[in-house]
Amino acid sequence: MTTATNSTANQDLSNLVNIVIGAASDFSNKFPGSVDEIRIYNYAMSATDVSTDKNTSSVSSATTGLLAAWDF
Repeated sequence: MTTATNSTANQDLSNLVNIVIGAASDFSNKFPGSVDEIRIYNYAMSATDVSTDKNTSSVSSATTGLLAAWDF
C-alpha cells in the first residue's frame, strides 16, 4: 500500500503549462501509486477542508469552490 503525501508550491498556472496530476510539471518525480478522485478547488484548503473532502464520496457543480473533478 502506498502512502500519499501532500506537496504544495506556489506556481503560475496562467495557461503557460499543462496541469499534471501525479508528477512534476516536467513529468519527472512521478507518483509511484494510484491517483483517484481528483478535485480542483478555487481556494487553498485547510486541513479540516481536506479531511471533509476526502470523506465526501461525490461532488457536483453545486459544491462550493469546485472547479473540476474526476472520479475514477
